[in-house]
Amino acid sequence: MLLVLLACAPIPVAHAKPAAAPPPPPGPTMGEVVRLHMSENLASAIATRDAVIRGDLAEAREELEWMANNADPGTSIAAGAPWLEALRAAARAGHQGRSVREYGLAVGREGAACAGCHQTLKASLSPVTASQPTDGNGHGKLANWAVSTMWTGLVANSDTAWAAGVGGLAGLPPDGAGYWVGAPGPAATAAIGTLKEQATAGKAATDRTSRGETFGQVVGACGSCHAEVGAIKPQ
Repeated sequence: MLLVLLACAPIPVAHAKPAAAPPPPPGPTMGEVVRLHMSENLASAIATRDAVIRGDLAEAREELEWMANNADPGTSIAAGAPWLEALRAAARAGHQGRSVREYGLAVGREGAACAGCHQTLKASLSPVTASQPTDGNGHGKLANWAVSTMWTGLVANSDTAWAAGVGGLAGLPPDGAGYWVGAPGPAATAAIGTLKEQATAGKAATDRTSRGETFGQVVGACGSCHAEVGAIKPQ
């Protein structure tokens, strides 16, 4: 009977272990995530800047709202957190404003916050600026170049770029020649006067806070004039 029972006992079967699932692909590093969001923030600040300069307050307001709510995704490194909050605070204040000047100042303060973060994190930035236009196109190309170069100097903490942009601003034709269709009116004349004043202030601005305020005044003056005068020649 014992032999029969043994003969009838089930024979154990060796089951192969399932193959281990392959490891998931590595996700982005913290540095890559931070760089991504820095790029997004900078793109939004530039879009706001350009919208204000055009006098397009609706688009500027949308960008400021985005920045106020999305600038800090919670993945920043600790040293940059205060600057991200400064960036969001500037956007919130601008979004609550109603004038071109207030929107312009928000842009300048966003730029100053970017500069502070870049300096704190020792971000390696290589500011690249185009050569100053010399084709005699009057106000148009020179103004665009000066503002763009000042922005580069602000966010990249570049004294060289800042000084070059301010110098271009100081060299604008006093009557806006080559920019507006027809004779410049009071708004254009006032804007050129403001730009000249800010060129003087910009020469004395040596820290990111004062440069941000100067840049904000410049952007606001451009936007105020364009919103009122319109009829800008295509560049």
